[in-house]
Amino acid sequence: MRLDEIKLPRRVAAHLVTSVCFFTFLVVLTTRFAARDEYYYSWEPIAQRQLPWHASIHFILYQYAWCLLLISMAWGTWVLSRPMVTVGRLITYVSVMGNLVVAWGLWTVWTIYYLNRIEFQKFLEDISGIID
Repeated sequence: MRLDEIKLPRRVAAHLVTSVCFFTFLVVLTTRFAARDEYYYSWEPIAQRQLPWHASIHFILYQYAWCLLLISMAWGTWVLSRPMVTVGRLITYVSVMGNLVVAWGLWTVWTIYYLNRIEFQKFLEDISGIID
């Protein structure tokens, strides 16, 4: 028996997709609020810091991932638009959302570390200029 042949009622699928969306929003909101004080709350902090050109690529990809998560949640709503939902589609949805959330968290942590390292290098250069 294939997974595309097994069908679940919409109510069961709704519980699964709702819990996945809730978990995804929880992860996304906590990372956004944690990163707010660092670099991602608005465009202003990036513009004020005069970071190298490649630092803006990290910020753009971060915002792209945010949009990708929203699109994926909309896709989950579309999955629920049928009276009977196949298990194969639900497994695909849960795995896609899980991978996006893991990638989102790792990218956030790595980018904040990366930008903080650049800031620290500038700080050390400024101090060495004052000392010399």
